[in-house]
Formats: sequence, structure tokens, C-alpha cells
Amino acid sequence: AVASKMPIAFAVAKDSTFYHELPQRLKTLFYWWIPDDGFVGAHAKRLFFEETDLEARSRGDYRTASESLTLDKVASPYVKDASH
Repeated sequence: AVASKMPIAFAVAKDSTFYHELPQRLKTLFYWWIPDDGFVGAHAKRLFFEETDLEARSRGDYRTASESLTLDKVASPYVKDASH
């Protein structure tokens, strides 16, 4: 946003209903994950960044995408037992 001189503000919706309504009322960026179907009719467009430029990023220039990373969710079947 800074590199493109795009004014931006961050906000947190008070609940999931408002979270789904807000981007449809305003011209705004929003985060959408799958399998959430709340924005199916919103005509959302995916935001793409240029491929990672490690040399530029080492100089503090973050206009290219970060390296790929995998998000994992790990849980133990014993969590409930450990809470007692």
C-alpha cells in the first residue's frame, strides 16, 4: 500500500455478520478463506504480488510477495483431557 501510495486503514468487524456485510457496502480489501462461502456473490478479485525478489527484500523493499509458506492446524486428541 505504501509503495503504491494507497491510503489504507485496518479494522476488525464486531461479528461475522458485519464482516460479511462490510465489503459489500464499501469498496474495500478483505480477507477471504476457503471453505467460507460468505463472499461468493461479492465478485471478489484475488490480489497478486510479483514473484519474490529476495535481493530487494533483503534491502527492506517488500513490494514483492513473501516466500511461500504452508499454514497448518495441528491438534491433539488429548487437549480436552489436559484441561482438567
